[in-house]
Amino acid sequence: MSGLELRKKLQRNGLNISEVARKLETSNQNLFSQLSKDDIKTGLVERISAATGIPLSELYGIAVPSAVNSGTNNGNIAGRDITLSSQIAELQSVIAQQQKTISELSATIAKLVK
Repeated sequence: MSGLELRKKLQRNGLNISEVARKLETSNQNLFSQLSKDDIKTGLVERISAATGIPLSELYGIAVPSAVNSGTNNGNIAGRDITLSSQIAELQSVIAQQQKTISELSATIAKLVK
C-alpha cells in the first residue's frame, strides 16, 4: 500500500496527518515522511490502526462480510461495528487454511524426496 492510499483512507475517516501524528506521539514531519513512500511498512499501518481505532481490514481494503457488520456493537471503537474478536476469528481462519496448505505441501515434498 502506498502512503497516498493510506492518507486518503485516513481522510475518509475524518483524520488528518496532524491528528494521527499526535495519536502516534510523533511529529507531523516524521509521519508525513513515512506516508510519502510508495510502500508503507506493515508495522506503521498496525500502529495507525491501533491509535485511530480504524480496523486493519479497512486500512488494507479487505471487505468484511455483511454478517459481521450487522452484529451487535460489542467493543465498539470510534463508532465502528467491527469487533476485535471478529478480526481475531477472521485471522484464525486464514491461519488455519495456511497451515492446511503447508501440511499438504510438506506431504507432497516428502513423497517427491523418496
